[in-house]
Amino acid sequence: MTSKAREKYDVVIVGASIAGCAAAIMYAQQGLRIALLDARSDIRAHKVLCTHHLQPCGAPILQRLGATEKLLALGMVETVPTFWTPWGVITPDAAENSPPPGFNVRRETLDPLLRQLANDYPNVDLLLGYRVSGLLTENGTTAGVYGTEQGSVFTVEARLTIGADGKDSTVARSARCDSVTASNGRFSYFAQLSGLERPGGETSLSWFMDPDVAYLLPNDGGISVPANYIYDPDLGSLHDYCTSSPDQFPSPGTNADFSGGCARHDMCYEANEGNSAAYVECNRQFKDDLLTVCDNVYSRGWSVVTRNACKTTARSYYEVVVLRHPSEWGGHLNN
Repeated sequence: MTSKAREKYDVVIVGASIAGCAAAIMYAQQGLRIALLDARSDIRAHKVLCTHHLQPCGAPILQRLGATEKLLALGMVETVPTFWTPWGVITPDAAENSPPPGFNVRRETLDPLLRQLANDYPNVDLLLGYRVSGLLTENGTTAGVYGTEQGSVFTVEARLTIGADGKDSTVARSARCDSVTASNGRFSYFAQLSGLERPGGETSLSWFMDPDVAYLLPNDGGISVPANYIYDPDLGSLHDYCTSSPDQFPSPGTNADFSGGCARHDMCYEANEGNSAAYVECNRQFKDDLLTVCDNVYSRGWSVVTRNACKTTARSYYEVVVLRHPSEWGGHLNN
C-alpha cells in the first residue's frame, strides 16, 4: 500500500523496478514488513532502453509473482525463438522437443503492473519520490537508508537493506562494494515500431551475423486481437461495451478495425476486476490503441483528412465506451 514510511521494517528495498518489485512481493508473501522506495514519483514510470524480452527461465518467477495472467490479458506475447547463425538456422523442432516459451512485453506495461502488484500487499509500503542518499549504520552494521522526499529528510530503518537501484547504485556505492568496469566496444540501437510485417508471426527472430546481431521481437504494442480471445459482440461479454459503437472506421478499400483495441480493453477490465484505479489505466490504453490503429492503417498513401476522420471516430468511440463506466472512469482524457 502507498503510504508514508513507518518507523521500522524487516526489509527496505531501494529501487521499485523489476528486481525491487519482485523482491518486495516475495518477501511480502513470507509475511515480512517491506518498505519499497523509488526516486521516481510516478507509479507508471518504466525503463525505456530494453529488449522487452523475458527468457523462458523467467516464466516461473512471473507466475510466482501473480503477474502472468494479468500481463497476458494486457497483450504480453508468448513466444519461441528462431536464430540465424553462420552455421545455419536454429529453430524449435517437434512440439514435444521444443523449449518452453518466453515472453515479450514492453516495460511500459510490465513495470507499472509489477509495482501495482507489490503495492497491493498490505505489508508493503510503496514510497515513491523517496531519493536515497546513503545508508544508516548501527554498531558497524547497515541498519537502513536515509535521503530526501520533497525537500524533507527521511530515514527508514530495517533489518535488511537491498539495493535494486541499478547502474550507479547509491546503495552499492554507500556500502563500498567492489566493482569491475570493462569496455566492450559495442553499440546497440533500439526502436519500437508499429505496423511492421512480422515474417515469423509471434516468433522472436534473432540474426547472429558475427560480429553484428539483430533482433525482431513482437511485443504487446501490435494492437491485434489477443490469442485465445473470441471477439463476438453478439455474446455480450462482461465488460465489452465497444458494441455500443461500430467496430470499424470505413474508408474506400481499407477499414480501420478497432476490434483488437476493444478486445484488449475488455481483457484489461477482466484482469483488474473491481480495481477502479486500474480501470482508468485500461481506458487510457484503450484510447491510445484506437488512435494507433488510425495511424497504422492510414499512414503512407492516405490523406491527412482520412486519418484525422478516423481519429475523430476513434475518440467518439472511446467516449461511448468509457461513459458506460462513469464510476471507474476518472475523467476525460485530452483529445
